[in-house]
Order: sequence, then structure tokens, then C-alpha cells
Amino acid sequence: MRSFEGYGEDTAKYLQYEPANEEDGTQLLDMKSDLKESSSAQRASLASFRNEDLPCIINKMPAEIIITIVRELTPCMRVCLGVTCKFMYQYFKYVNPKLVDLSEKAGSGFQNKPLHMLLNTWIGPQYRHGVFIPHHFLLKSVYGQSYKLPAGEKEFDLAKRYIDHLESIKQDKTGSIYPFVLPNPCNKGDSWNEEALEVMREDLKSRIHDVNPWFHCWFHFHVFCSGKHGYYEHLLEWRRAWIPEMVWSNYSEWREMIGF
Repeated sequence: MRSFEGYGEDTAKYLQYEPANEEDGTQLLDMKSDLKESSSAQRASLASFRNEDLPCIINKMPAEIIITIVRELTPCMRVCLGVTCKFMYQYFKYVNPKLVDLSEKAGSGFQNKPLHMLLNTWIGPQYRHGVFIPHHFLLKSVYGQSYKLPAGEKEFDLAKRYIDHLESIKQDKTGSIYPFVLPNPCNKGDSWNEEALEVMREDLKSRIHDVNPWFHCWFHFHVFCSGKHGYYEHLLEWRRAWIPEMVWSNYSEWREMIGF
């Protein structure tokens, strides 16, 4: 446990995270501060958060996490956070014990660190960083210990799904919501291929008279050319079977009228 010497008793107590006893919900209020004077009803309300699946409040977060967040902020941003309440001020003074030059501009010194880099040491042994999609954490049991073949082939397929998804968004040149955007492949696995096929199938329905625009729209997508024979032949076969069914259903009232 790190040392908090040089700070007041209240500050050191708060900055030193101590896991609470799960059987004693009142230990959620483990700071020797004004919160100790909270009513029993307030304590019961805070203790019930764990069982009611309510959003986490700042007073329940481990001190190490808050300190890590504060350290990633610029001095100006730390000051803004520190003056919000006395607890945040204690964290602020722990990270910035000396005086802060308030003449510094708000945007100076900002480092736009990707979230996946900040979480790198938190992912655990079951996951690894992606290579083809480096901002993702991949389950080793599914995507292999590394990107090298043959285990890494699934990661390469996943990367192509993300490329197809983003490319389908770019297809819309008007800025409006494009009805045939491929789904986001996050947490979908191989089932994403079937969902993508359904999107292309719906688009094909809207091009009943001419399939050439539809072909030129999708032929450069990885998923369109995947499979043993590719989705192109599969979708055209489906279209040939779908058109008679569609025409037959459109004349249902006429068939009923003449008794056919």
C-alpha cells in the first residue's frame, strides 16, 4: 500500500482505499469525514446500491482509480475537478501538492490517449491486444495467443468485418441515415456474416429491375466475396426464387376475386 504521509488524517484515510466488508454495508462510508455523520437512512441507501444494480457513485470508487484519472488530466482540468467538492480537492492536492499556475490555458498540454492504452494493464491474462484492430481486446480462447496463422485467421476475419461496416457507412453520400448499413461486428462473432447477408438481401429487393447498381455497390466488400462461391451467386439465386413469390403475393386480392 502506498504511503500518504504529509497529509491530514482525513485526507490520508480517504486516499487509502480499504476494501469494505461485503456483509457490513455501512463500511461503504469508510472515510473519517462528515459522511460519518450521515443519518442511518442515508447509510442504508448507500449500502443498498450494491444490491440494486444502481450506477456507481464517486464515493464508492477505489482511490487508485480516481487518482489515475486525475493524473491523466492537465493541471487546469485538475483544478476544475478539484474545486467541485472537498473530496475531489483532496485528490487534486495529492496529485498536485504544489501551487498550480492558473495562467495556463485550458487546452494546453492535453494528451489524447486512447482508452485502450490506459486499460492495457487491466485486461487480464485471458485477453490480448488486437494487431489488425489494435484498439480492441481479443479473447485468446477465440482469437488465439497471437495474430500468427492459423490461430490469427479469426482476427483477420474480424478486422475485415469492421472494415466492411465502416465502408457501408461511407456509402451514404447524402448525410442521411442509410437503410442498408452493415451491422457493427462487436460481440457478434461469425453470426455477423448472416446479418450482413440479410442487409444485402434487403437492398437487393429494392433493385428488382436492375441488379447492376446493387452489384457495383457491394462487390468490393469482403463479406460479399466470402464463402465457397461468394454471396453474389447465393443472392442472385435467392432473387430468382423471390421474384415469383413476390409477384404471386402482390396479386393475392386479384386471385381471391376470381377464385384462382
